[in-house]
Amino acid sequence: MTDLIFIDDCPIITKAWVLYGLSNNKKIASYNSIHSFRTDLNQFDLTTPIYIDSDLKDAMSGQDFAKELYEHGFKNIYLSTGHSPEKFPNMFWIKEIVGKMPPF
Repeated sequence: MTDLIFIDDCPIITKAWVLYGLSNNKKIASYNSIHSFRTDLNQFDLTTPIYIDSDLKDAMSGQDFAKELYEHGFKNIYLSTGHSPEKFPNMFWIKEIVGKMPPF
């Protein structure tokens, strides 16, 4: 069972999350692009928390992809960013805006 999903375009950051998860007995599924996550999207339970970077090097921002995921049925979506939460408008599909550190 996957404890959380982390989507960030920086392989070093996703690797750090996975290793940190292993040291805390957590299984993290990490992805470096929207496209790669879309390939596996249906293998995850809709209650699995998703942490997604705002500034992805993809065709859309993390918050726009998060809205798509919300409409797909995922409800535990967090925007993981180095930006201040005040930078972002209210987004009902985002549970919380958090930093780049794993949540455990």
